[in-house]
Amino acid sequence: MSKRLIAFLSILSLFISLPVFPAHSIENGIDAPKDGRAVQLYYYNKNNKNNNKHYDKQCSGFLYSERIVFTAAHCANGPVNNKIMADYAYVGYPDDISYFNSPNISVEKYFLPSNFEWLGNGRSLPSNDFAIYILSQPMAISGKTIIASADKIKEYYDNKTPIRIIGYGKQDQRKTNTYRATPQFAEFPLASESDVNELVKIYQKNGFGKNGWTLHVLVKTGGPNLCEGDSGAGFYVKNEGNFIYIGANSGGLGGGLTCTGEPLIGEYMYFGMNPAYKYLDLIQEAENYVKSHPVKKTTITCVKGKTTKKVSGITPKCPVGYKKK
Repeated sequence: MSKRLIAFLSILSLFISLPVFPAHSIENGIDAPKDGRAVQLYYYNKNNKNNNKHYDKQCSGFLYSERIVFTAAHCANGPVNNKIMADYAYVGYPDDISYFNSPNISVEKYFLPSNFEWLGNGRSLPSNDFAIYILSQPMAISGKTIIASADKIKEYYDNKTPIRIIGYGKQDQRKTNTYRATPQFAEFPLASESDVNELVKIYQKNGFGKNGWTLHVLVKTGGPNLCEGDSGAGFYVKNEGNFIYIGANSGGLGGGLTCTGEPLIGEYMYFGMNPAYKYLDLIQEAENYVKSHPVKKTTITCVKGKTTKKVSGITPKCPVGYKKK
């Protein structure tokens, strides 16, 4: 074990009362380029009197295809209006620079792993924290998304390939429900799982339960970090316009709090996920649903003086100068 890791674990053992915390936002990140796959997740909350549309923004997601969004299961499973959050979910458009009042699309259906286990008690980490949303309408995308295989992930680790993530969470270090309008990105290397396991062993000696994540990235103190609102954001590698998707951000494992103005404890920490290749059956189920439930096009009639035109589409609009009949 490296001297750096030993020193970090020694410091961490003093702060084991704060072993785990949920994924928050990308702090000290960079304004995201127009990748076109990072989306915000909204939940309609009739009890939210602070917003005129009653929307809460809770998480981020990754647009896998025109109607399929990947996120974390704990983003879908929590309560809103005394029901599961996904029942009230909306998705913002990719790279949107505003929130709450911006256009969004409702979630038609969602898929959760049957063995998802939320252990959000501060003493264990969630298992199979992966979810899929089906949109009621398609979004325009470019490029293809490929699910990274176990071999490809090992290649990224061996080559120290930077793993990118884009999120919409808190980025101003204030302990208020304030969110930056612009998504930000950061890049992290994949972590050594043996180092992660050493950390978990120390946790377990202090009553910590199981680690439900099987893949982690390494986050260093003083650099970009993840905060509230980045749960569910996708870890991926971009290659010639295509996206190699790895997994959904689940949460942090390490000695301190981030994005709150409080310093991290120790030199670094880990953020975990469950790689998407473990859920190929669930992804196939979502793809089959989309194929069997196409979005219906409608036709409207537009008039301009004595001229009449018919316009078809998912959300058809009359040309400039025409009015809907």
